[in-house]
Amino acid sequence: MSERLLSREDVLGGLSGRRASTVVQAIRSRTAARVARSRRALSGYPADTGAATREQDFLSALAAGRDLPRKPTIRDFERYAEDWAPLVPTDPGLRLAVVRQLAADEPLPRDRVPRLRAAFGLDQLDTTGLYAERLGLLDRLRWRRARLGEQLERMPPFWTAFALTLTECVGAGILALPVAMAGIGPIGAVVLLVIFGAVNMITVAAVVEAISRTGPMRYGTAYFDHLVATHLGPLAARLLGVALFALNAALLPVTLIGFATVLESATGVGAVVWATVLFAVNLELLRRERLDATIASALVIGAVNIALIIALAAVAFLHLDPSNFEQVNVPLLDGRPVDTEVLALIFGVVLLAFFGHTSAANSAKVVLERDPSGRALLTGNVAALAAATVLYSLTALAFGGALDRSALEGSDSTVLEPLAEVAGPAVHVLGSAFAVLAVGLGSVYACLGLYNQVIELRPQSDRRLRFAVGAAAPTALFALVVWLMATDQESFTAPLGYAGALTAPLVGGLFPMLLVVAARRRGELVPGTAPGFVGNLLTAVAVGGLFAAAVVLHGLVIWDAPLLQAAALGVAAGMVAVALVAWRRGRFRARTVVELRREPERDLGVVGLTVAGERVTAPVELDGRPAEVGTFEGFSRVRSVAVRLPDGAPAETAVWAHHVTPDGDSVPLPADVEVSDGTVSISLRQAP
Repeated sequence: MSERLLSREDVLGGLSGRRASTVVQAIRSRTAARVARSRRALSGYPADTGAATREQDFLSALAAGRDLPRKPTIRDFERYAEDWAPLVPTDPGLRLAVVRQLAADEPLPRDRVPRLRAAFGLDQLDTTGLYAERLGLLDRLRWRRARLGEQLERMPPFWTAFALTLTECVGAGILALPVAMAGIGPIGAVVLLVIFGAVNMITVAAVVEAISRTGPMRYGTAYFDHLVATHLGPLAARLLGVALFALNAALLPVTLIGFATVLESATGVGAVVWATVLFAVNLELLRRERLDATIASALVIGAVNIALIIALAAVAFLHLDPSNFEQVNVPLLDGRPVDTEVLALIFGVVLLAFFGHTSAANSAKVVLERDPSGRALLTGNVAALAAATVLYSLTALAFGGALDRSALEGSDSTVLEPLAEVAGPAVHVLGSAFAVLAVGLGSVYACLGLYNQVIELRPQSDRRLRFAVGAAAPTALFALVVWLMATDQESFTAPLGYAGALTAPLVGGLFPMLLVVAARRRGELVPGTAPGFVGNLLTAVAVGGLFAAAVVLHGLVIWDAPLLQAAALGVAAGMVAVALVAWRRGRFRARTVVELRREPERDLGVVGLTVAGERVTAPVELDGRPAEVGTFEGFSRVRSVAVRLPDGAPAETAVWAHHVTPDGDSVPLPADVEVSDGTVSISLRQAP
């Protein structure tokens, strides 16, 4: 947030005095902010402007004393007690009054709120009539769900990063992989999946390292577009916006078609009906401007989706035909000629299947808050793509082994329809569940992504007008789907191939390598783990060049439609332009970063010095007293900080003076800065 939430001093001082309602509002606001942070990890492809609009709604409600956009529950208060505990007043009567207001709308079970009891010191107070003697069935179920959710969200940060990225990767695209790769056979598919998986492990590691080195990604509400703008400039950010809009615009019709065709095959009800039902759900979520899904719910849904895919693969393995494994046709690897029609589908579909790079940015704040070193974020994301490679290879062998090439090649539907003809009703049952959970959720992410991007271009203060403007693009795409179905022109796989070939090389290929090169030279922070080869200039040129060359090949060789050729060559030109403009404007030039930070709700300060991406030590003076780079006490008493830069430090110097709020956000500290004779002097303008 751009503004901090109320502190304990704010609540108990000033005009608000000691009113219990003010304390309640402050506790609710901080709890709501923590709940919102958990949900931000699942926001699909959010943009900073859309996030800022929702944050402003939150702050406006707080300032006006209105109900917050989402009122926290007693379970939320218990879950995040350590965050709001510093707001608890010392007066026993006021504490008890606050608790009674917090529990006014819900029963308060004594044995289920140990943290809340400890924060308010309730065991030492007269709590007659405060606690609920019995809970109803619905309340008991809510508490059990909350306990399960907390256990999942308190998993080690490695597993949080791993699970969130894996669940984003394994979605609707997995139903297109066997169709796209039918022309090269199951064994050939596995070979290419391993190659693509290895390359994407490098690129996701590059994204994670860039995130871990970038201050606004560690603090605040910055997203992937902010990361790109910070390191590569406005041209790259605009190109990213166009690419993500095109990707979402392709994914929404594809997911509507996939969802509808799978359920039509299973139920006999027309595809248009199912597409309409799913789009109606999407419209309701757009009206609410949020997806009420926590990290825990995403982990559960992701685990169920993966279990469904494994179950479908097991069913397929029961119907393997050994003759299907005789076809091995890997382009360029076995001496056979390149089939451009096969490549046209494979490249884009496979790249989209591995595209989980934005998930790393969405979940970064949650993971880095628990592991600031960035190790868990790095290893979790790389491990997730390794697991995805194994899962995709399993499905390629299972589905490709059970189905003849003629049943898959050129199909406009998902792999489930031909598999059901071979394996029977079990595929309909499992496939329908997967369509609802994975394909349906994919449509929600795409729809919300389009909505956020339109609102970013045309901000609207009135919520109803904002909904009308933001929902226009998804509604037009739904109308297109209905027309395609009415004229029997719908396709599930082909649009994925086109969208993937045009967007994934840029967003998941070139950008990650440019970002890590820039962040290693200019980043504010230094992660605990940074594989040397990932950010090496040769690696960046090789991987980025490989993706750029693939896009050029699509424009010159693989595609023959003039519009597609022009689009591919335009994307390739944009990729080259981004790299050249970033280089000419010094985005890869090394710099020195001096950080002055106050820790949340403690009188503790930190002076950090990063020189060309490396953490170094240097002499420091605090109000003229000698010190060293590192942590110091008594921040509120310090008025000036001077840092002596080491010899050979880059001339370009940035000073990052900020205060970290209890909510984990970064607020700038008003200060005057002077750089002279190798010394950076920071004078705080007012008491922090």
